[in-house]
Amino acid sequence: MSLQPSPRPDGDAGESADWCEYFRSNSCAASDFPWDDAYPLTPGERSAIEKSIQQFQLGEGSDGKRLLGRGKAFARAVGDAGFLTALEHLVREEQRHSGHLGRFMERQGIPIVAHHWVDTVFRRLRGLAGLELSLTVLVTAELIAVPYYRALREATRRGISRDQLMNVALVAAVLGIVGGRLYYVVQNNPSFYWHHPTEIIAVWQGGMAFFGAMAGGAVAVAISSWRWHIPFWNLLDVGAIGMTIGQAFGRVGNIINGDIVGYKTNGWGFEYTNPNTFGPPNVPVQPASLYELLISLALFVLLWNLRTRIHPAGMLAMIYIVLYSVSQFFIFFLRDNIVILGGLKQAQVTSLVVIALTLPVIAYLLRTERQADHPDVQPTEARPTAEEVPG
Repeated sequence: MSLQPSPRPDGDAGESADWCEYFRSNSCAASDFPWDDAYPLTPGERSAIEKSIQQFQLGEGSDGKRLLGRGKAFARAVGDAGFLTALEHLVREEQRHSGHLGRFMERQGIPIVAHHWVDTVFRRLRGLAGLELSLTVLVTAELIAVPYYRALREATRRGISRDQLMNVALVAAVLGIVGGRLYYVVQNNPSFYWHHPTEIIAVWQGGMAFFGAMAGGAVAVAISSWRWHIPFWNLLDVGAIGMTIGQAFGRVGNIINGDIVGYKTNGWGFEYTNPNTFGPPNVPVQPASLYELLISLALFVLLWNLRTRIHPAGMLAMIYIVLYSVSQFFIFFLRDNIVILGGLKQAQVTSLVVIALTLPVIAYLLRTERQADHPDVQPTEARPTAEEVPG
């Protein structure tokens, strides 16, 4: 949804007021922590989380000057003072998070850092563009944090450290966004983007294809496995678990902005009334984004319960890829997208290709496991008996 200035007579009403109330309630709910009951970390535990928690604490402590400056100009342009108030509440909430993390670090003997390259890159990215991209980067960071912490538990079980997973998450986030956007461009009027190349990076206007994000994530896993010497298949399994949670949160965003919709219905389904929606205004449509959300949650529950039962390493990720592709093949019969081949849409054709490419990988993993369980036994030469010894 593009933030285009249009005067709003109601001032601090509507969505801005809702966000203000949300942040106020958060500040009240998270005011007290049982600091006296803090669990003393062991030296090993402290060493394992030190770098990642330092990065999070530093990142949450921004003063928000650039963001608030842009927010002030936008609020003035649209006549919505509540928008700036909501941004101020957001910045204060992030600073409270930083304060809580800092207090925890002090009690646990973890040094607080003033600079880190990840934080520097993050701030530079936000400073390169306007308000829309700044908010997009912020929201993306919050979405990354959720699957990161969920995947962290499984990564630890597989011998992948927190700092390694943090590095992988950053690489996967960048390449996932790049892959998702490029695949969207390829399958949605590429000639337009060829003549308007600056529109390719306008991700805040909507337009991501998840198969492209999966491809970007796979490249990120390969690079990370090579760079930080992490077992490739184990890392791919961890990524599959994190991916399902990331998808679920992404689908919540799709429900809100209306950029994933099904065919028109006879009076039931989702109906978008906001004039800035990506969906068809004031028309009931199949809630395809809700179906996608439920599929993502179901896949997470399945993978989480299978994670200790499925062998060999890599098989969990293959199950995810196949099941996700199958779900996309059928869900797109309800999605309002262009038919390209034999009555099928782009995502359905992609699903079939992905399944066809994944099945040989599954066969390879199973064959490798069988060979490891039953190695070929080389026959040994029979030693000559006493009767056979010449002499």
